[in-house]
Amino acid sequence: MSCTSTRRRLGALAALFALVLILAAVSPGLATSDSQKVTTSFEYDEDGWRMTVNFFGKIYTVDSKDLEPVEEPGGEDPGGEDPGGEDPGGEDPGNENPEHYVTRKSGKLLPGTAYETTYYVIESNKPGPTVFVVGGVHGNEPAGYLAADQVANYRISSGKLVVLPRANVRAIQQNRRYASGDPDLNRSFPQAATETPDTPLATAIWDLLKAHKPKFVIDMHEGVDYYKAGTGSVGQTVIYHPNSEAQATATAIVNAMNAQIQESIRKFTLLRYPVQGGLTRASADYLGTYSMELETSQKQTLSTRIDLQLKMLGVALDRFGMTPSDDIPILDGDEYSGPWPRKLAEGTPFETLMYKIEGSEPGPSVLVVGGVRGAEPSGVQVANELLNYTIERGTLYVLPEANKQAVAAGKKYTESGDLNRQFPQSAGAPATSPLAQAIYDAVDDLNIEWVIDLHEESGYRSTSASAEGNSIVSHPQPAAGYVAQLLSQLLNKEIASASQKFVPLASPVKTGLVRSTADTLGTNSFYVSTSTSDSLATRKAYARLTVDYLLAHLGMRDIPAEQITLAPGTDYATPMTVIRSAVPGPTLMVVGGVRGNDPSGPAAADVAATFDVDAGTLIVLPRANAKAVKAGLAYVSADGDLNRQFPVSSTDTPKGVLATAIFDALKKHNVDWLLDMQEAAGYRSTTAGSLGNTLIHVPGDVTTPMVNSLVAKLNTGLPQGQRFVSLAGPVTSGLVRSSQDVLGINSIYLSTSTNDKLESRKALNLAAISHMMESLGLTAK
Repeated sequence: MSCTSTRRRLGALAALFALVLILAAVSPGLATSDSQKVTTSFEYDEDGWRMTVNFFGKIYTVDSKDLEPVEEPGGEDPGGEDPGGEDPGGEDPGNENPEHYVTRKSGKLLPGTAYETTYYVIESNKPGPTVFVVGGVHGNEPAGYLAADQVANYRISSGKLVVLPRANVRAIQQNRRYASGDPDLNRSFPQAATETPDTPLATAIWDLLKAHKPKFVIDMHEGVDYYKAGTGSVGQTVIYHPNSEAQATATAIVNAMNAQIQESIRKFTLLRYPVQGGLTRASADYLGTYSMELETSQKQTLSTRIDLQLKMLGVALDRFGMTPSDDIPILDGDEYSGPWPRKLAEGTPFETLMYKIEGSEPGPSVLVVGGVRGAEPSGVQVANELLNYTIERGTLYVLPEANKQAVAAGKKYTESGDLNRQFPQSAGAPATSPLAQAIYDAVDDLNIEWVIDLHEESGYRSTSASAEGNSIVSHPQPAAGYVAQLLSQLLNKEIASASQKFVPLASPVKTGLVRSTADTLGTNSFYVSTSTSDSLATRKAYARLTVDYLLAHLGMRDIPAEQITLAPGTDYATPMTVIRSAVPGPTLMVVGGVRGNDPSGPAAADVAATFDVDAGTLIVLPRANAKAVKAGLAYVSADGDLNRQFPVSSTDTPKGVLATAIFDALKKHNVDWLLDMQEAAGYRSTTAGSLGNTLIHVPGDVTTPMVNSLVAKLNTGLPQGQRFVSLAGPVTSGLVRSSQDVLGINSIYLSTSTNDKLESRKALNLAAISHMMESLGLTAK
């Protein structure tokens, strides 16, 4: 029996109580003969205690097994009130780990593939050997993997138990010895010291073995018949690799099992030498383990076979001093319940903080990391800015300064080495530094699904195969690869120059954070590298956009509208709003106030600036000429007419600060469509010289159909004399003509009539904006 601290306390109290009774009962005149003597004996060992009392010839025995532990009330004072209202001293024992416990963690081999399978690491806080138990190497041997499923929940009394219950998931799914098109997994391991495993699955299992360095390897199998039937089957055998320790354990298993079996044919037989190329043979020959296969016969019921597998393993674990017990508490190593912000590598020179931002609804978990390398400030600064974010769904974790020492020094890394070369290379393997291990463990125990690591590199990948600047490197599995392409596509809408666009790549460095977590924990991971050829502000903008796009793509939050000031620091400074979505689509720019005395454009644009979009990007410039709008003039005479200051050819340049700022914004944001809202007197449908209620454009295969659909939309319900008319040829050097001719933007000049009320003109402008958004797939909300 297990001797708990509760029983020890009860034992001590019982002994004391018995002694008090004895002393109280004995007086000098009573002990006159042997039958009247009072004697007591007390025996105590690791299994409990026993007290024997000879009370005047009568023998009384009390055994700790006869007593039930008494549950203490949940942290409450058992009696009386502390007059000070404070803990009289010491720590709350409820916050301490129990004296004896195990931790249980899980991981995945080959995540994101058809062979993905889960392994478990159960570790006692008491020292002992490491045992590796595997089931399901052959998919048509269910007793092995069903027994191993139960073993994955064992609470061992010492040492470490590594369990791979379903080694060959594809074969199990097909109920075949090995999956169709695959080789036999138990012939795929090395047969010489210089060989490597034959398949990715065998390699992953082999790497797991090497990472945990087990002393014993036990592989659960089945045979179709009884070995003693002479059919060639190895059912009801224990096959060991011949060395003294393995032989002793295998012999103990066979003897224990056969003592419980009456029928001769069902008794177990001890065999030597597992098959060449098998897991147990290879691990014994080349990793120095004590290895054996446990083989049950499929001539028995499945429940009997599972029971036999568990009993055989139980004999081995008892022999190793690892006897499982349900009384041993289990601490889930895959969960973290401590305070936030969380200290990683606590108490070391590398200690750094990790933050948690939780949404009100369940959803994905994302970790954003900055400062893995200290001389890359954009990632650090953006990650720190993310601490002000709110999340609607899921959880956002932020590690702003992963390598805090390097960040403080402004160096790529310090004497501790490159952090991005220190993460585990295979499942179960340790990191090569305490900091890398702490970060890796956090990703593991928080069950983080997405990792985005912000970096900087030189050059542009789009123009040089050796450069890594402006690239997104993902683990090459479908989900991560697709999102890397999506993020690159969305970012590239912000980049005019083809030579500077982002390029999606695969296969990041093996010992880096991204590759390590993706390969061994199954995360979807990205290494986002902006280019040091760009300014810090640009690098930060791209890094932040990448995070925003990912969070929006995962439904965790909408992308916040970006407020930009054109011509900042001048008399012409004017605000512009950029409204993005996480779905690729065209960019529509809506402009009002090119002339300051056309109020319906700014009024409609102010409303449009509050829209959300389902796809693409909406850019709103409500008051292009804010100075003129404020003055209520078409333009300030000293500045000239803004709508005559734009380039007339590719070799021309804008004529003023404001025209330059607007033209640069069109190029920077890769605008596809432009709608310029202005006003004019009269109605063109009734007066030839009037420009009121017109749509003016440069005719083209794309622009003209849009103009025609706008005319039809806006004319719905309008009187005949007020209907919109399509015209060709906007004014040279105006915003619309220049955008179309010089930049190739599909541009439309919408002129409402000042004969209508302001609210009517505003409504027509909004109708035009909404129709264009719907036609382009942006869909206003």
